[in-house]
Amino acid sequence: MSNYEDNLLRNIFVAQVTTLAKAIKAEKLAQGTRTTSDCYREAIIEIKRNREKVLSLLDEIEAHY
Repeated sequence: MSNYEDNLLRNIFVAQVTTLAKAIKAEKLAQGTRTTSDCYREAIIEIKRNREKVLSLLDEIEAHY
């Protein structure tokens, strides 16, 4: 993988983590929980936790459509 591709993938990952973290923070606020955390850690944990399930579903869908 080239340096350009590596940087591109890292930037995509950062954008996804940032987006998910903002959603987590908004969800907490909607539930009445205020936090000073940026929620990045929680976002990364959620990605790691759901990775295999999401990829498995992707494989399943690609096989049928």
